[in-house]
Amino acid sequence: SFGSDTGGSVRQPASYCGIYGLKPTYGKLSRYGLISHASSLDCPGIFTRSVVDMALLLDVVSDHPDINDPSHYSSLYTNKESFSDSTKFSSSYNSFKEEYEELHVNNYQYLFNELNQYDTFLEENNFNLSDLTIGVPDEYYIDELSQETKDCWNHSLQLLKDNGAKIQSVSLPHTKYAIPCYYIIAPAESSSNLARYDGIRYGFSADKTKINTTDDQYNLSRIEGFGDEVRRRILTGSFVLSQNSYDTFFMKAQQIRQLITNDFQKAFSNVDVLLTPTTLSSAYSLDKVQNNLDPIEEYCNDIFTVPSSLAGVPALSVPVSLSPQTKLPIGVQLIGNYNNELSLLKVGLAFEKLINFCKFNYPNVL
Repeated sequence: SFGSDTGGSVRQPASYCGIYGLKPTYGKLSRYGLISHASSLDCPGIFTRSVVDMALLLDVVSDHPDINDPSHYSSLYTNKESFSDSTKFSSSYNSFKEEYEELHVNNYQYLFNELNQYDTFLEENNFNLSDLTIGVPDEYYIDELSQETKDCWNHSLQLLKDNGAKIQSVSLPHTKYAIPCYYIIAPAESSSNLARYDGIRYGFSADKTKINTTDDQYNLSRIEGFGDEVRRRILTGSFVLSQNSYDTFFMKAQQIRQLITNDFQKAFSNVDVLLTPTTLSSAYSLDKVQNNLDPIEEYCNDIFTVPSSLAGVPALSVPVSLSPQTKLPIGVQLIGNYNNELSLLKVGLAFEKLINFCKFNYPNVL
């Protein structure tokens, strides 16, 4: 199935549910048709029960040129100078589209075929992963990380090491700024995108018997239509975009975002993929979510998924084990360089074969 991943909204549920969740490289999948939250972060993502299914689905939906999404990477190949002339642009785009679709047909099921070859390689070489270098970010060992998740992470690293993979520590020094950076940029873009929901043209409209003026229409529709968290983000975003706060908050956050991106690029010059936890713990209990979940605690749970969203690099959540206490799934996250989803799928396939997560018996938790 599909979801939208802004700061981890595909990877975290996948980890909680014991399935695979992929956030592709930003721009690899068209955002056309996706309801906008934070446009520079939103990314269509994929949930599957196996890595092979992930490859099949990604082959089908990725890399198709889309004139309707200017953030789609195919827009890089069109002649931007001809945008003012619709005839020239249409001709340029259609020419590119024909060439690219011919290439795509010739390479149809590329990821699936590559993954099948790698599966055969693993079987024939007794799961020898000696050609793989795994990076472990030092900054991801944080106090808030639960012991069960830390054990799952260490177990995953040891499993890869036992099969020949090289484990190397890397530094992502600006990780500590990722959460505040994200919760400035995302609400700012969200408040802008959600301004269209005025009760007249888009979305929910308040009961007409309560409305006397146009201001009533706007106010009641937005008060009744948006939940507490959405209103909280709209207010935060409006504040950081205000004249007195724009340079202090929003522009500074964009500068930090670039530093986070640079950290990843430096790390990928030495390793193939990064291996991190996906979440701080297994899924919260229903009682905690309904009654006692602190918004700040909820924000902090994004610490492992937000950095890759800010950098726009692909990331895959892989199920690894069950919590000894709750018997609920715990996953780890693989992060790759731009357009290197294939490496993530290969390592994910190795995990799938070595761990055989489907062997675990789920308790009746409902």
